[in-house]
Amino acid sequence: MRLERFSDLVGGIYAAAQDASRWQGVLTDLADITGSDGAVMMLPLADGWPTTIAARFSPESCIEYDRDYAAICPRIAFLGARPDIPVHYDNLVISDEDARRDPTYAFYARQGLRYYAGCAVFEHDAPAFAFSIQRTFRQGHADREQIAIVGMMRSHMIQSLSITRRMTAVENHAAFSQAGLMGQPHAIFVLDARGRVLSRNHAAECLLAAADSLVVKDGMLRPARLSERHALDAIVGRALATQLAAPAGWAWISRRDGGPRLAATAMPLPLPDAALLPGEARAMVMIVDPARRLTPDRAALRELFGLTEAEIRVATLLVGGYDRPAAARVLGVSEQTLRSHAKAIFAKMGIHSRSDLVRVISLFRGDS
Repeated sequence: MRLERFSDLVGGIYAAAQDASRWQGVLTDLADITGSDGAVMMLPLADGWPTTIAARFSPESCIEYDRDYAAICPRIAFLGARPDIPVHYDNLVISDEDARRDPTYAFYARQGLRYYAGCAVFEHDAPAFAFSIQRTFRQGHADREQIAIVGMMRSHMIQSLSITRRMTAVENHAAFSQAGLMGQPHAIFVLDARGRVLSRNHAAECLLAAADSLVVKDGMLRPARLSERHALDAIVGRALATQLAAPAGWAWISRRDGGPRLAATAMPLPLPDAALLPGEARAMVMIVDPARRLTPDRAALRELFGLTEAEIRVATLLVGGYDRPAAARVLGVSEQTLRSHAKAIFAKMGIHSRSDLVRVISLFRGDS
């Protein structure tokens, strides 16, 4: 698996947070990167599962599955019974002998499919969403790497759908109260009609204090890198030019230290709702850190890159902000030993610096 392809796939997931039509492309990319025939995503409605979003399957097949098979599907029954298992696949769900007699698996066979690997996320004991890769008889069972990829997508899917919910909440005027903004985990900047910053929440103050990605200059929000100013100005301009409570697009904001990039979106504040904020509020900018609470996915680092447990511990400390002497003290090893571990990590992962390590770990992070 090429990291560039995985990075593009992750970027597509965050783009789908603002535009649900992009999920189709995300699922197609997920199928491609795992060498599978297709991929499926299911989002629940109040009365159960809705129409399935699928890549490479006909709408008629999705409707037939939702109508006739979702209620008796062994896979859905398994994920409902075992929400503690983050990634499930055929060998966990059903034997080959039972699958040959199962009507849902007969439906899969009519689509040319047999095997799968998937994830489900639960909230308040109910499924929030599920997605899976679908494989033919010829492609065979999902292997360890493909299962690991599905598992790594899970945390990105969780955060993307969380962003969608927060942006949907923008349409509710109660979300525009100053107290509501201050409690947001993402950085929020409230702008006036000229794009000047009127107020910001605690997360935004922390970003500015770090002084490595964003600044407020002459009252205007600016990226630290001049080359990224046009993209940020463009989404702010679109938000200020419309009264529709919808996102105006995304822009990447780099960190000077080479850490994982931030994603910025801007949204207009309709006049009745803006009145709940101080001053002449007309738009807001939300800054999302896709690598927030960066924690390496230990299984991915072990299985995809062959890191040992000792090397994973070193990598965790290095991306957590420890320099090499401090990491050596925490682990109780000499600096020479730590340097040896770091050298092995870089060689196995094909990288050359700690900033490279942070970028790669941001793609292969756990859920914590």
